[in-house]
Amino acid sequence: MKTWIDIALPRNSSGLWDESFHQLGDWLDPSAPPAEPGKGKTDPQLVANAYLVRITNTMRKVSEVLDLDKDYTLYTMAYQLVKAAFQDEYMTKNGRLAPDTMTSLSLALSYDLIPHPLAKTAAKRLVQLVRASKFKIGTGFVGTPLILPVLAAAGYPQIAYRMLLEKKCPSWLYPITMGATTMWERWDSMMPDREINPGSMTSFNHYALGSVASFLHGTIGGISPQEPGWKVIRVAPIPGGEIKWARVRFESSYGTVSCEWTLECGNFLLKLCIPPNTRAEVILPGKSTSSEWVDNGNHEWCINFDEVEWPPNAISDPFALSEAD
Repeated sequence: MKTWIDIALPRNSSGLWDESFHQLGDWLDPSAPPAEPGKGKTDPQLVANAYLVRITNTMRKVSEVLDLDKDYTLYTMAYQLVKAAFQDEYMTKNGRLAPDTMTSLSLALSYDLIPHPLAKTAAKRLVQLVRASKFKIGTGFVGTPLILPVLAAAGYPQIAYRMLLEKKCPSWLYPITMGATTMWERWDSMMPDREINPGSMTSFNHYALGSVASFLHGTIGGISPQEPGWKVIRVAPIPGGEIKWARVRFESSYGTVSCEWTLECGNFLLKLCIPPNTRAEVILPGKSTSSEWVDNGNHEWCINFDEVEWPPNAISDPFALSEAD
């Protein structure tokens, strides 16, 4: 790992990737021509440099876990420097990004690349882009796993649900309208006229866009590991859209973690099963500022839950201040 990040990675004078090194970027962005899947809206160098900041931070954490004090100090300084270089290269002082895309904003928000006072502004801009797209997806392999969790974490779960439930191409449900039983490699591996996409790489069973399953498990179903290994569990389901119930289960090394919830007549009922030798932090919907810790066993909660207006409106202009439909 040190050989790669210290020696093998080609850098420019600011510590970011050397611009002459070819990057694949947000591969298969739906705006890219079928024959040129790397030519999406997001600068491939921005994508690579966002990951450079992330892996430098990862090296800092690895050094701490391994009690390598000198490396920890080294990579902490390197992380601060490369993060500042990223901000200087791609970000205005008010938190706008260049390029200004769903993927660039999702990367910057997910990997903590935006100063905290400006993160709310960036999240609002992401919402604006999503609404202007009429909730169609605008991300490729890089942005797709991040956009829905970012929207939910920023306080816009209904926008995330509206994008999740969109059926027009490109969207996750579009393939289902075409008879798909698996996730495709391209958003339009089969086009609306039922012709196969003329570009190469048209797998009809592919992981990348199916990474949305993590959002289904962790946000809709509501379970995820609070710590590696599932000894400490996070339970935080967020209802939304037209979905009135969810049931999710994970077979951990300690036993089955299961969570089930229903929403009916303003009542949210949660049933939770935690295996032996584990514990869980439970965050009920609408109570994001407080949590409850429970040990192994079966647990139930029933709370009032005020459903929000649905569906969110689209907007016609991503740069207009008006939010008219």
